[in-house]
Amino acid sequence: MMWKRVQTGGLVAIITLFIWLIAESQSLDSKSQLIQLNLRVPAGSNLIITSDHPETASVKLDLQGSTAALDDLLHRITTPIDVTLDTRSIHRVDLRETLAEIPPFKDSGVNLRDVDPQVIERVVVERLVQLENIPVYLPDLPGIDHDPPTIAPATITASLPESLAGRLGATPTAVVNISSIADEFAAGRQIDRQLPVRLEGLADNPLVTLTPATVQLSVAVKDSISRWTSTLSVWVQMPADLTAQYGVEIAKEDKSIEVVFSGPSDVINTLSQAVDLSNVAPFIALTSDDLFNGVQTAQLRFRELPEGVTAIPAKEQVSLTITPTPGR
Repeated sequence: MMWKRVQTGGLVAIITLFIWLIAESQSLDSKSQLIQLNLRVPAGSNLIITSDHPETASVKLDLQGSTAALDDLLHRITTPIDVTLDTRSIHRVDLRETLAEIPPFKDSGVNLRDVDPQVIERVVVERLVQLENIPVYLPDLPGIDHDPPTIAPATITASLPESLAGRLGATPTAVVNISSIADEFAAGRQIDRQLPVRLEGLADNPLVTLTPATVQLSVAVKDSISRWTSTLSVWVQMPADLTAQYGVEIAKEDKSIEVVFSGPSDVINTLSQAVDLSNVAPFIALTSDDLFNGVQTAQLRFRELPEGVTAIPAKEQVSLTITPTPGR
């Protein structure tokens, strides 16, 4: 009889513990979780994100659900979590709504009470276009006498956002980037080098892919002109009505650029003895769009080179930081 009571008591205790465990697992609980989130377009699609958003963003989640559901969800969360945008548009991504519709949050039984940040604004998704058979040329080198160059391959393919393709016109062209061998052009010699190319009229852009990215240049340069090398400060040109609204800081290493001037001997001699070189100094020209979008690189230009003179800078573009003026 005593043994039977012990058995009954033990069974009751086990059942009670089982009921308690079930109730505990179903009780509501709250937890916070930091995740990493990636904005993506479908793999293999002809879409590309062109807005300036970080590739990976940190997102804080405030979660509520049963203890069992929360534990299961947190176990299944692997970061970074991909959020896929599959339409051409300017998206306003509501993170709470978006995450609730994708695994592992969908059908998890866990409520996303709060998401910080709640929204990612202006995520621009564009169509990615392919421009084929773009001819590659040697850039014009006034004052430098050279034989017709051989460039192989003679054409390239560009993959770029539709908005950038629209800037190139109906017949885009590419040029060989010769800034790294300026001294060789100035010395007068046979050049055989593998060199990068860039789309003419479009500064280097990480959203643009060129295939191939380099070409083989072969050209004989004739040494029949005078040359002079000088290190000049880079100037900034921007709309006058925006000078008070934005600050532009050129990277320290790009504030002064070495430039090789080539041309007729008398002109180069006069240039080398000039006290004021501001009229031939390299500069960058920033548009209102450049300032608004906070571009980080800009193409070097030259304003008033004497006739027959060419200028080859040590690099074709400079790095910069654009900062809106507080209170503007």
